[in-house]
Amino acid sequence: MANITEILGTDSISSSRLTINSNFTAVNDEIADLTALVDPVTSTISGIESVSAESLNLSVAGGGTTTQIISADNTGVSFGVAADFGANVNIEGAIQKSGAIGNPASGATVSTPTPSSIEVSTYFTAVNVELPAGTEGQELTIINTTASTVDVTTSAQLSVSTISLLGKFSTVTLRYIGTIWFVIGSHNTTTA
Repeated sequence: MANITEILGTDSISSSRLTINSNFTAVNDEIADLTALVDPVTSTISGIESVSAESLNLSVAGGGTTTQIISADNTGVSFGVAADFGANVNIEGAIQKSGAIGNPASGATVSTPTPSSIEVSTYFTAVNVELPAGTEGQELTIINTTASTVDVTTSAQLSVSTISLLGKFSTVTLRYIGTIWFVIGSHNTTTA
């Protein structure tokens, strides 16, 4: 904070000239310190070692819409865009995967036999499914909602030739690495 010297009502203007100039210099120096951290031309913040706040909301506006990037407060952190972590992620609580195509309890499962992409972590199906290529590290669980056998194939590659989900609530969990969907877990299935 700039150190400003008070000019008293009894001070004459001519005798206060040095104090006024010194106050302007202090204010100007303080503004220079702030603009070194917050650049008003480029709208960027840099050189700040710590931030203390009750909440943080970061968004970007463009094309008439605002995209939420990150929102954080004492109840949680929410990302509105994809996030890449370049180091280990330590998780001390439960992992909850949201996002599913279909509903296991409705009896009217949404089934897309040849989706162009899989953007969810759980896929309920009552028909044979041909998976597209995934994204590196993507994990997917497919759950059969019918009593009949459902086969899982792919237009990419499987670590096995075919996967058959043998009845209601049989499952397979796959992870996409390189160009291959690998089976990492299953229940009531056969592979060939």
